[in-house]
Amino acid sequence: MSVFASSRRADPARLGLVVGLVACWVIAAGSVASASTRLAERAVGGARLPLGDARMIFPLPPGNYPEGIAVGRHGVIYLANRRDDGEHFVSEILAIARDGSVSTLAVLDRLERDDDPGDDGVLGLATDRRGNVYAALVRPGGDAHGVWKIARDGSRRTHLPGSEGMTFPNSLTFDRRGNLYVTDSFGGAIWRFPAAGRGGHHPTRRPGAPWVQHELLAPALDDPFGFPLPGANGIAFVPPHRLYVANTEKGLVAHIPINLADGSAGEPTLVAADPGLATVDGLAADVHGGLHAVIPGHAALGTSPLVGIDPVTGAVTSSLDPGEWDEYDTPLSLTFGRSRHRTTIFATNGDLPGIPPDARLPGVVGVNVGAP
Repeated sequence: MSVFASSRRADPARLGLVVGLVACWVIAAGSVASASTRLAERAVGGARLPLGDARMIFPLPPGNYPEGIAVGRHGVIYLANRRDDGEHFVSEILAIARDGSVSTLAVLDRLERDDDPGDDGVLGLATDRRGNVYAALVRPGGDAHGVWKIARDGSRRTHLPGSEGMTFPNSLTFDRRGNLYVTDSFGGAIWRFPAAGRGGHHPTRRPGAPWVQHELLAPALDDPFGFPLPGANGIAFVPPHRLYVANTEKGLVAHIPINLADGSAGEPTLVAADPGLATVDGLAADVHGGLHAVIPGHAALGTSPLVGIDPVTGAVTSSLDPGEWDEYDTPLSLTFGRSRHRTTIFATNGDLPGIPPDARLPGVVGVNVGAP
């Protein structure tokens, strides 16, 4: 869910592409505006969005940097956000209720304002069947680094054992048995956290460990864009035993089968590699097994910000009319809604540095794709 680059390695001649692709380490101040609440109330709790019509349904003031997104019980939308409060870079999880009200579920980390935030911060989100929220947070060498479980009311949080050993925890998904899979973007791997035991009121998830490592999950060796981008990034589960993973730097989607007998990983295979997948980030699946992905670099590359992927043929098609593309700035993550919004894809819109403030569109964009 993170499209990452280090400015120290970027070629100045590629600055326009850099600006069009990455923003993970630039965060500015901002707070949730009342207009956001009114829009969110209509989109989250109101009527279904029109088919194919992309709309900014929850704008954030320039300076917020939303990334991960998940929908929990009762249709609550959770956002992983990074915010500059003037003294710290704050990694927080926002909760948008069906009535449009916004609250802070948890603050997971604060980085001193005079430090370079680099690539640190909260990235991907997922929710389990009980409504708990899981968040991936990058802070190498810090106590907060790894994967966190947060109770749906924010009252408890747990650092998942083993996750501190991940290189770059990014995107998360569950299988139908409750096992958690997390992409390790610069480790070229997927980690698996086995389902929690059923004993006790607060069962503890067993320690996680690398589940599969493969060249289809690794970043490119030559950094074709002139700066490093993630390998394994967005991840989606399709019942009963298929995982799909987006590789941002290589512009592809891979399939990893789950062996139902013992839960081990099968051999990863290529599903799709297409110019329309360049810089592919977040990934989601519909009930028909079709895949949906966001393309953060679409503006610089001249491609669609939201695409559909046929996992059988590898065909990549735009999910939007070109007239709708401008609703997206830097889409990073996506998820399907619930209830009356079960055919709506909600995508986080990142904040871009180096362009006029009125062109920045941080927040959440919704579009009805017709399939739940």
